[in-house]
Amino acid sequence: MITVDRHEVVNHEKAVEEGLGHRGYDVDDLPAGDFAIEGVRGEVLIERKEWSDFVSSYRSGTLFNQIGRCQEQIHDVHVLIEGSRRSAAEYTNASELEMRRMKTSLYFKTDVHVIETDSFVETLKVICDADDWLGQDPSESYHSVRPTEKVPAEDRPRYIVEGLPGIGPKNAERLLSHFSSAQRVLTATAEELQAVDGIGPRKSERIVEAMNRNHD
Repeated sequence: MITVDRHEVVNHEKAVEEGLGHRGYDVDDLPAGDFAIEGVRGEVLIERKEWSDFVSSYRSGTLFNQIGRCQEQIHDVHVLIEGSRRSAAEYTNASELEMRRMKTSLYFKTDVHVIETDSFVETLKVICDADDWLGQDPSESYHSVRPTEKVPAEDRPRYIVEGLPGIGPKNAERLLSHFSSAQRVLTATAEELQAVDGIGPRKSERIVEAMNRNHD
């Protein structure tokens, strides 16, 4: 399932419909990121940046704030850098070395993945690829993006709650603080979940749906 942030549709309505209309997508005011993709394999959040915006937001520090907000929602976050480096270099007066180091530093300063595309059209193709991959049935060779090492007893409630759809570390802490235990979080109704800051109607419904889904 693909969800596109509303501002992306406003700015690229025709391209979004041509690129994603054949498979269907939702439009929503995402709390962070530009594209959310969810399937049986998991979910990812993509923050899209044109190269010039990537350079400017990196220099100002707002990029890392945006990444942080994304990681509060979902563990698996990708920064997608789009367009021409040459045009960005001319617009921002950034050298090739500076832009390369900005990009590679994300691997070491954050836990995000980095994708590059040539255009918005190619970006939509990558979104479709991600939707295809996440929609495939998991096999024995599939490796979860969540850590597999032994989790300390005191961290297990948070670890369990972070496994719910769209729940990152900050929302997990809010839920546990409100409900006192993972069990109460998992058995809460949508209305009860919405009493927690950061949990809206759509997210609460996804959580309840996940908890009530039968195992095939």
